[in-house]
Amino acid sequence: MRRVDVHGGRYARGIAGVCAGAVLVIAGLTGCSGGGGAQANDDGTITVKYGVTSQSVASLPTIIGEAKGFFAEEGIKLETVVTGQSGKVCQQLLAGALDLGECSTSDVIRTVAAGGPIKVRFFTSASVLPNKVYAKKGISSWADLKGKTVMVASQQDNTFYFTKLMADRGGLDFPDDVTVTYAGSSTDRFAALTSGTVDATILTAPYDFQAEKAGFVELDDLVEHLPPEKYYGNGVSTTDAYAKEHPEVVKKVFAAEQKALDYMLDPANKDEVIATIKKVGKLDADVADELGEYIYERLISSGYYLAGGQADPDGIQGVIDSAVALGFLKQGAIRPEDVYDTSLVLP
Repeated sequence: MRRVDVHGGRYARGIAGVCAGAVLVIAGLTGCSGGGGAQANDDGTITVKYGVTSQSVASLPTIIGEAKGFFAEEGIKLETVVTGQSGKVCQQLLAGALDLGECSTSDVIRTVAAGGPIKVRFFTSASVLPNKVYAKKGISSWADLKGKTVMVASQQDNTFYFTKLMADRGGLDFPDDVTVTYAGSSTDRFAALTSGTVDATILTAPYDFQAEKAGFVELDDLVEHLPPEKYYGNGVSTTDAYAKEHPEVVKKVFAAEQKALDYMLDPANKDEVIATIKKVGKLDADVADELGEYIYERLISSGYYLAGGQADPDGIQGVIDSAVALGFLKQGAIRPEDVYDTSLVLP
């Protein structure tokens, strides 16, 4: 465990190191192909190496698209690669190990700022992924966390920014007032909370639901602080080279994702969507119905997912501003239009 300082000292030096390291990594990666090659199969389909952080509800359009055969209808076979972290999706896209992938917008911004030739080609969500902060019993406010241990994904991850935003508004000077530890996924952070290793952590569905059921205390809900116009959602990215060399593949993947989103967002399909959530999530039988309904309401009925693929420059500027606030970027270093290019699918 270690204490970090967002204004100076070890944290500031760490940020400088991260930025410098990113430039060096990208310089090395862009010496590769900059994008994988579309693999044509004997049956006329195309295999696409597709990166996700985890097989979770955050990738629900892709999961639904495969389950309902929408990718097959477009002649696409997905070879899904689970990287464990969004930033690793960006890295593997640059290295040519992936063709397309679900990089968070914040990670695309940092990659672009460091010189990486990558962009979001279309968006699948219109707002920040819903996150909540849960704490041990006996902790009922942000102020109660002073001197205790809080876990986020990493210093470079947007969960650090989200936690700081909520904590600062709740009267806690994060990270100065706490000890910060790190784990890259909600799965690991929930495990740390349940084991007693940390006093509080930030979680997304379904782990926020599980934390509630386990009796942990909900301290805050991110969606109350970051509406879409202040922090836009995520999408599917690829390198400039891959988009130029394989535009039809990008269009086919977009078409499949849109079919999945249209299907998901149609209330008539609610029962089937929840059934898919329960199957993919391998939910415990005793909570499956309730949790499936919770995820549906939290991510689908709420307006989190987006059909159409369009970008919102104001919301993307909000994501850029978060990187500035954390010291990753200088104000004005990049613009929203540097982060995305939807021209292939939305001419």
